[in-house]
Amino acid sequence: MFDKLCIKNFKKFDTLELKNLSRVNLFIGDNNVGKTTALEAIFSFSCKNSLPAKITNELPHRGENEVRKIFVALERTGAMNELINETNKTFGVKINGIETTDTFGDGLRRWYYLLGNMLIFPNGIHCIDNVDFEFHQRIYGAFSKQLLNYAHKYNNQLFMTTHNIEYMDTFLETLFEMGNNILEKDTRVITLRSVDGIVKSRTLTGLEALQAREDGVDIRL
Repeated sequence: MFDKLCIKNFKKFDTLELKNLSRVNLFIGDNNVGKTTALEAIFSFSCKNSLPAKITNELPHRGENEVRKIFVALERTGAMNELINETNKTFGVKINGIETTDTFGDGLRRWYYLLGNMLIFPNGIHCIDNVDFEFHQRIYGAFSKQLLNYAHKYNNQLFMTTHNIEYMDTFLETLFEMGNNILEKDTRVITLRSVDGIVKSRTLTGLEALQAREDGVDIRL
């Protein structure tokens, strides 16, 4: 896993230092400040150094070809039942198999796509743009919990973005309730902001971020 990164001369970044990284890293900040660009840089660096990496934007889960790839891989590795059980429990459905998602809503499709990729691409770097996209607020907690569980179980490091303060709050509260100092050990919230045209970063542990939010601080700023 990366514990620090320095991004140089990549698109809008002259130099961007990311320090004190952990297993699950959530980028927040204003629109167009460079959250997606940071993911692209991390993905590019991972690939250039022959590290297994996956980057996901808002759209791939809508393509049946992508769904089919995940289905074949899950069947081959024997991991299909695990994902089906978690899906049924969270969404209150009774799915027996997932060869196609034609009848699924967009939120369920995205759940299947993101978690499915973590199962079939273990020991890797997963970059997820707008991680809460397509999910109803009632799913935020269960989804956040599974992201952390799968990251541990399949030894993945996550880099994610959001500009949704409600998702970030639920994400932090859910992981806090899981105990075991998860917010302190495994979770980082990275704020990106532009100062005089230069993008700067600030890294908080998940616990520091939660405490700031409880004090009414908008840590996106």
